[in-house]
Amino acid sequence: GLIAPASKCVICGRQALSGNMCRYHYEAYKRLKEGYLEWSRREDVSFQDYLKRVVKSKSTGKWVKEVAEAVLRGDVLGLD
Repeated sequence: GLIAPASKCVICGRQALSGNMCRYHYEAYKRLKEGYLEWSRREDVSFQDYLKRVVKSKSTGKWVKEVAEAVLRGDVLGLD
């Protein structure tokens, strides 16, 4: 029979383990969402504006920044 090809991370091309992301980008995605929920309790900020701030911040890690950029481009769904 046919073997279905493994799905690839839409960001880096590694094997996707959850949805359309590899384990590294999925973990970063979860942290990004957690960070937004924390920020939104303190500040009235949209998810899109939060992502833009995250991308611009020098303290943002590589994985999180790549996920934020992918969400802003529409390659990855935002909050679900």
